[in-house]
Amino acid sequence: MFVAYCDESYGHGKSGDRPYYVVAGYCARVQTWTTFERYWNATMRELGIDDIGCHASKCSNGARRYDGLAPEERREIQYRLIVDIAASRPMMGFVAPIDLQAWSAHENSYRAELDIDHRKFGVPHIAAMNLCVELVSQILEDVVTPLNEAISFVFDRNTEFGGRAREWFQMSIDRPLMNHHLRLGEFTQSDRMTAVGLQAADLLAYSAYRHLSNPEREGWQWKQLNFASHISMPVIGDSQYLSD
Repeated sequence: MFVAYCDESYGHGKSGDRPYYVVAGYCARVQTWTTFERYWNATMRELGIDDIGCHASKCSNGARRYDGLAPEERREIQYRLIVDIAASRPMMGFVAPIDLQAWSAHENSYRAELDIDHRKFGVPHIAAMNLCVELVSQILEDVVTPLNEAISFVFDRNTEFGGRAREWFQMSIDRPLMNHHLRLGEFTQSDRMTAVGLQAADLLAYSAYRHLSNPEREGWQWKQLNFASHISMPVIGDSQYLSD
């Protein structure tokens, strides 16, 4: 069985100023995640962060709970997480971004196509989650033939959209017209200290968001993550994607 750990990143400031809503993470077999958890739990103990782990944006910027650490120490936390991702191969990275400027342009027509009971799904979080699930399912279709190998999805707990996300996921399983519905397994939401695979997803989502927002200024995390494992980002949820 495969498990995909997924997290979102969408920057700071007013919603109109955010260029992307990104859902990203890693997919691997259960045995691979067991290896990763063993490595990363040991690393957290070694670094003395087993109570906070790696929260990418806070760690990178020295926010609360990381503000007592020197920049070199905060960089080491992120780097060691990347090392453990690389050591746990094969892990398949994926990035599913929604262009929020394109979303704003299409939002009214998109929501108009939904009946009143389903308009609650017309939000960037669900659109990015949909793109994410399609992408992960396609990745597995390319490397694994049997449709009976299901993918369980673990998303970071989201108080605002979590209920809608669960309902949408179940609808995706129930709709026979969805090409990937046979691959969809369990849907759960957790936190990054309970399901430490979410810390890997969080770092990739944060790094991908920064890369997409300013591609000319390639962050070292994004560069190192691409060295550590293959990352798929074949589609960006831009105006053409949303029109389709």
